[in-house]
Amino acid sequence: MKKKSTYLQFLLFSVAIIILNALIFYYINCSGGVLQSKDVFGSKYTYASEEIVVQKMILNSLPSDMDEAEESLEKQIQDLAVEYENNPRFATSDEAYLAFQTAKRPYEAVLSQIAYIEGYPEYVLGIADNAAELLELPIYQKKGWLRNNIIQTQKDFYGLERMRLTPVTEAGYMSLLNYRITDVLVLLLTLGTVWMLAPSERLSARREYRKPLCIWLISICVMYFLNVGMTAICIGLPEFQVALQSLPSFQSCPYLISCGLLLIVSLFFKLAGFIVLLCLGFICFSCRKKGIVIGLFGLIVAELILSFCVSKDGIGVFLKEINMFSAFGVERFYLRYLNLDIGGQAVAPLPLFTVFMGLLVVVTLFVTIRRMSIYTQEIQKRAEKTYYDELDRKYEETRKIRHDMNNHLLALSLLVEKGDIASAKAYIGEISEELDQTIMPVRTGSNVLDALIWQKIRQARTYNINIQTEILCSVKDRNISDYDLCGIFGNILDNAIEAGAGMDKAVIRLSIRNQLNMLYVSCENPYQGERRKSGDKYLTTKGDMELHGFGINRVKEIAKAYDGEVSISTNQGNFLIEILLNSK
Repeated sequence: MKKKSTYLQFLLFSVAIIILNALIFYYINCSGGVLQSKDVFGSKYTYASEEIVVQKMILNSLPSDMDEAEESLEKQIQDLAVEYENNPRFATSDEAYLAFQTAKRPYEAVLSQIAYIEGYPEYVLGIADNAAELLELPIYQKKGWLRNNIIQTQKDFYGLERMRLTPVTEAGYMSLLNYRITDVLVLLLTLGTVWMLAPSERLSARREYRKPLCIWLISICVMYFLNVGMTAICIGLPEFQVALQSLPSFQSCPYLISCGLLLIVSLFFKLAGFIVLLCLGFICFSCRKKGIVIGLFGLIVAELILSFCVSKDGIGVFLKEINMFSAFGVERFYLRYLNLDIGGQAVAPLPLFTVFMGLLVVVTLFVTIRRMSIYTQEIQKRAEKTYYDELDRKYEETRKIRHDMNNHLLALSLLVEKGDIASAKAYIGEISEELDQTIMPVRTGSNVLDALIWQKIRQARTYNINIQTEILCSVKDRNISDYDLCGIFGNILDNAIEAGAGMDKAVIRLSIRNQLNMLYVSCENPYQGERRKSGDKYLTTKGDMELHGFGINRVKEIAKAYDGEVSISTNQGNFLIEILLNSK
């Protein structure tokens, strides 16, 4: 049975995670329970989806005037009391009382919302008045953290009393903002992505990552927005344009944003956090050092424990919010610490968190670029070492031939004296071929590239293939790295040698010349069979298309980096690739 491709395995893995998330979320969150049993302030809460639906119906039936709505609700509660008191279905007054308490709960919830809205302006003004009175006390006269905190509180609540609030059902928003089980599943998907796409000795560095990473990103978005859709269908959602201050749990939020915007910002920060973890995971696997990998995952476990631990006061509470997993509960960040004491100044936590995430991303990119630079330098050093080793070997072979030259001349003299001209010519040919093999056949201006082409020429000879070179210009001082030059010539010569390996005395023609101040490279080789195309791309003729066919793509990527072009054509069994590189 043929092994499934990594791309297909990753797709199936992502679909499985999405389905698992949907099942867990629906059967726990949409069936009357709640995923996270605490709100953003740590208070426990529960709700039943049936009550949320009733609350929504009550809200839609109320008049727009708050006083009239409050009178209407009080009358409906009184009518319910009379109805349940005189209902013959209940054998005792206690049963009727318990049924009445259950029936009036959604009405009282809406009534408390309206009462809260009516008292909100007075609540905000009370905070402002209290802050003004505190500033007059002697303890707050001295400049410092205490005074700055009071002044910042005044700024946070300034103008909130003029905000128009709307009665809403809180449970719908709380369920939207507390997707803890989805965060865990997305974390599992991220770690699985790192594991399946991490570089290894067996896999090529040219491996295609774009499709799996797109699947990873789409899967995360699908999970969160699938949760939004299920919540909307099962319990309904209030209007997204309602201000945060419409929800009692968010009454002290100093940011004038809507609930819909908060949801978008929350999902954005969650995604940013997972992207950082993905990058860190790739860095750790690419360095192939167990200590760093173990240290990273130890840090993640420690952060996870810290983010879920219970601490009533002190530094534990602060660290519980300022950690890697704050990205997965960004709504808590708006509320728990309205101001932080940093250097005696009151600082809002959101800018601090944004700066922290930005620095983390910058450091991650810096480390990644640094490791790529080191890896490139190592490749160049290896290629240069190969070149100089080849020179040493040729030098030793030349010394041996020179040492044997007298014997060769003596042998040739004897053959000529005997009149055996044919044998003398054949002997001269053997000596010439041996001398050719001791000299570098090309001079491109790059020692590393010379060594690479020489290795490909020797490799081609083992398949009875002759590589003819035409070097009409130098690649020196063209601002093209040896790494990219080797990437181009290595790939096109490998493809040409593989195409002619089964043919008799195949000839590969390699040309390098200057064309309109650009470096022009062409390689022409014969091939057998029929070359297939998909659009403007030639498909690999090898059996496993998943692990092959990257050579031409790599050449195109390098050419694009130098504002160049790649042209491919076939004519009567000959394959021609032409490359232009703008190196100026």
